[in-house]
Formats: sequence, C-alpha cells, structure tokens
Amino acid sequence: MNFRSQNSQRFQLPFGLSLLAHGTPRAVINMLNRFHLSPCFDTISSTAVALANGCISEAINVAKGPHVLAYDNIQASTSPLIEQREGAPPKVQSGTVSVIYPAFNADSNDMTLSQIRKNWCRTEGLSYTHDIRQTRRQLESHFEQLIVHVVRVLRHLKGSDTGGKGALTQGIH
Repeated sequence: MNFRSQNSQRFQLPFGLSLLAHGTPRAVINMLNRFHLSPCFDTISSTAVALANGCISEAINVAKGPHVLAYDNIQASTSPLIEQREGAPPKVQSGTVSVIYPAFNADSNDMTLSQIRKNWCRTEGLSYTHDIRQTRRQLESHFEQLIVHVVRVLRHLKGSDTGGKGALTQGIH
C-alpha cells in the first residue's frame, strides 16, 4: 500500500485535520508526515480552507430554498490545564454557532409572515401536562439510559479494578 498516494488518504487526512483542529504545532504535524501518518502542515491547512469554502457554498445553496437556522452555544477550551490564574486570559472561550439546514417537504407558502401570524393566533399555547412533562414510561427510560451512561464513564476511570463485573454494569457494553 502506498501511504503517500493522494488516493490512499483514508487515515492520514482525517488524522491530520484532527491534529490541526486540536492545535498541534506545525513541527509535530510535519514530523508525523515524515512517518507517513499525516499529510504535511501546508496540505492540511489548504484542505481545511477547501472544506470551509465547501461548507460556505453548501450553506449558500441551502439558504436559497426553504431552510431552518438553528443556534447553539459552544464553549471551547483554550488550554488543557484546569487551573485559572488571576489576570491570565480565560481558559474557555464561549460563543454561539449557527447551523443552517434544508427544511425538507416544506411549502414556501406556509413560510410567509402572514401565514405564520395566522397559525400563531390559532394556537392555544403549550400545556405542561400534555406537551412538556414526560410520561412515567419516558422518565423510566430516561433514568435507565442515564445510569447506563454514568456507569460506562465510571468504568473507564482510573482505579476501576472490577473490570465492569459489578451488579450495576451487567448488560452494559
């Protein structure tokens, strides 16, 4: 297998993009390139720019038709260290990211302001009991999954010598 071929980048390119995203220094990426584990820094950087431009083009095309724009808050860690010194720059940056995606099977006539207002005036509002509150079965399922995920995390903590053989971890893979 030729690891240097552009047609054989199933591991190297995603790995290199991951290195770039995690702030790996240029020298380390270029060293990994010499071991054929990653493309060189310049290739990864140009690939990241091409991916970003492709995403922008796709978003422009999606925005031309019926679409939904969603926002989410993000927190990006700027340091692997936990301790925060007084007067030092913050170790976490907060922001908002927007995601645009197509609204499938949407009718543009339903998206006019007059139609939205008409539908809003017809609604009776939300009822906590009927629309928001979980049923007993949903709550039980939620807590069961919560336990599964918490136990899975606890199993991987240092010092866990039971190897997942405890009563709580039975049936968890």
